[in-house]
Amino acid sequence: TNVCDLNSKYIRGDITLRDGLKGTTINPVFGDWGSGFFIRDRETGKIEGLLVEMMDILADRAGFTWRDSYGTYGTPPEGKDWSDVALWSANSYDVVVDYFYRTTERLGL
Repeated sequence: TNVCDLNSKYIRGDITLRDGLKGTTINPVFGDWGSGFFIRDRETGKIEGLLVEMMDILADRAGFTWRDSYGTYGTPPEGKDWSDVALWSANSYDVVVDYFYRTTERLGL
């Protein structure tokens, strides 16, 4: 989602902050690594958990959709670390709906 155009509209006064995401599709990424905050039923594909509920509430209030456009990640693949996962997530999706510990290395990314 290109939020730069939406930000420009907001700065010009063409849209209010409250309506800034109305009608858009946001592409979030969730950590699917067993935290308990994001739970996917492996048989049905149904997702639930605190982070899913939060996204649903935000989407309802702000008027955007996300359930048809989300991604997930697990633990880092061999040769990669959590900083690599954080960087990939931030560069590939609109919002990272998970947490990463704040480190000096990540602050420099």
